[in-house]
Amino acid sequence: MEARCKFWLPKKNRFCANAPLNDSPFCGNHTPRSDAPWIPCPLDPSHSVLQENLEGHVNRCPFLKQTRSLSLQPFYQKGINAGNEDDDGGPLNNSSPGHPDNITSEMKRNAMHGLSVPEFCSLIDRIKSLHELVCGDIRDSFKVTDACNVWIKGQVDRKLPFQEKHVMQQASILGNMEEQGF
Repeated sequence: MEARCKFWLPKKNRFCANAPLNDSPFCGNHTPRSDAPWIPCPLDPSHSVLQENLEGHVNRCPFLKQTRSLSLQPFYQKGINAGNEDDDGGPLNNSSPGHPDNITSEMKRNAMHGLSVPEFCSLIDRIKSLHELVCGDIRDSFKVTDACNVWIKGQVDRKLPFQEKHVMQQASILGNMEEQGF
């Protein structure tokens, strides 16, 4: 049997499934932390790194690979959902702490949790009105191809995984694509 990390996971009622480090009974996630200073990762502050390992970490941080991959996509635009106004309705200053390059997930979460009920309702109303403005002329369209009808009417082997909600949505997507000539 292969060696496993000796860290007990009480919620899962089992030991960690990761392989231990060579010189430790624990994996890298569960090895007791060093007394050396830990600092937030400059690329993704949701995790921290030993200060002495920072230079090497920055080159191999999973967030870096994900960010690079995303930025190469033709549809990607950095900070597109961050907005371009401050709380007073004025444009953001590029060097301000609220500039899209400096907004973290934690900051977004804290902003949402800090809203009062009327502020939250106002935000929902703004989102709905913007959605109507941008998407008002998009019509609902439910089309189903003959091939998909076989699934929907249950004329197939039910031993295969089947979730009706998903099948209806997927059938409509296929029907609309077929209608558009894709």
